[in-house]
Amino acid sequence: MTNRLVLLNQAAQLAARFGSQSKLAAALGSAPTTINRWCRAGYVRPIYFSQILSAAEALGIQLTEKDFALVRDATAEVGQQITGSGSIP
Repeated sequence: MTNRLVLLNQAAQLAARFGSQSKLAAALGSAPTTINRWCRAGYVRPIYFSQILSAAEALGIQLTEKDFALVRDATAEVGQQITGSGSIP
């Protein structure tokens, strides 16, 4: 079986964990246009990671390494789709 990787929008994932792009911007003290630019690009530059982690901690939001992921291994999900329901979606 070959691995199936899915490209993720890291910035959109992080914004969702904060509730919205606007809430992430407010937590970081950044302009909403900055977060929108990140979401359009699909990623956040690593220099902002510590600032995001600090803001999340201050708000009681638990972030994990998965929240910063750029790719996800969907190999297992494909197998679950085929074998899990008994039918092919």
